[in-house]
Amino acid sequence: MGNLQTTPSSSTTTTFQKKYDVFLNFRGEDTRDCFTCHLHKALHKKIETFIDDGLEKGDGIWPTLKRAIEQSKISVVVFSKDYASSKWCLRELVEIMERKKMHKQIVIPVFYLVDPSDVRKQTGSFKDSFDKHGNESQEEVQKWKEALTAASNLSGFDSSKTRPDTTLLEQFVKDIQKKLRREYISHDYGGLIGHYYRIKQVTSSLCLDVGTNVQIIGIWGMGGIGKTTVAGAIFNKNSNQFDGFCFIHNVRERLQNYGELESLQKEILSTVLNDEDLKLNGHTIPSIIEERLKRTKVLIVLDDVDDYSPLEI
Repeated sequence: MGNLQTTPSSSTTTTFQKKYDVFLNFRGEDTRDCFTCHLHKALHKKIETFIDDGLEKGDGIWPTLKRAIEQSKISVVVFSKDYASSKWCLRELVEIMERKKMHKQIVIPVFYLVDPSDVRKQTGSFKDSFDKHGNESQEEVQKWKEALTAASNLSGFDSSKTRPDTTLLEQFVKDIQKKLRREYISHDYGGLIGHYYRIKQVTSSLCLDVGTNVQIIGIWGMGGIGKTTVAGAIFNKNSNQFDGFCFIHNVRERLQNYGELESLQKEILSTVLNDEDLKLNGHTIPSIIEERLKRTKVLIVLDDVDDYSPLEI
């Protein structure tokens, strides 16, 4: 594929001003010292995460929380038994769902030791909590209930179905990483006007609905016609149909330095297998990794390639 230089659109520039990858919304008394603590630790290793740890609640802190929500790509809502007893949690949730509605922010609910039905219908402990909000305006209470219902209808994680917590955390962090990778790729390729036919043509060649073992597609042509843009759009649209995926830029430049070959191979394999500790024996794939690859459906895009033979491992 040709190396295409593009000028970011205004929407792309705005998106990259995001300060945080993840905003954590949770009730501290329920989960700060257990699940949320471990979740924050697991995320914060590589994912910029906002947590209101240590912030004193008060009127002056709301602008900070609101701005953090606005500056986050993903909001994670940890529903727990007494979540709805916290007015701060509910106010944050209303803001989060508004960002989702108006700006397509990704929202992921986690139902931690609580029945999703109680969240959705405000029954059980959630009803008990709302019974104590009698002094609040009916308008605000109604916003809280609508936000709870909307958030609980989203696809998320249920601790009663994924046990133990270590497994829940592992699966959750992997899901966050996948979503963030798709976000980064999608923001790189905003100018798709005029490429619809090419995108459709290449997508049909992928044979996604057919049980093809290996499919290799090359996009070639003179520089500047939009090859990278097309490949990026296809990657973003279809990567969620694969267990693992990666988009590697500037391959030709990296392969000109033969010393980069092994690191490039490792980058591809570790990304699609989501395994940073992956070990290679020179340019040979260990049998245990081969077995993992055989069980994994992957999508790999190599950008700016004029000879892919060195990558045939």
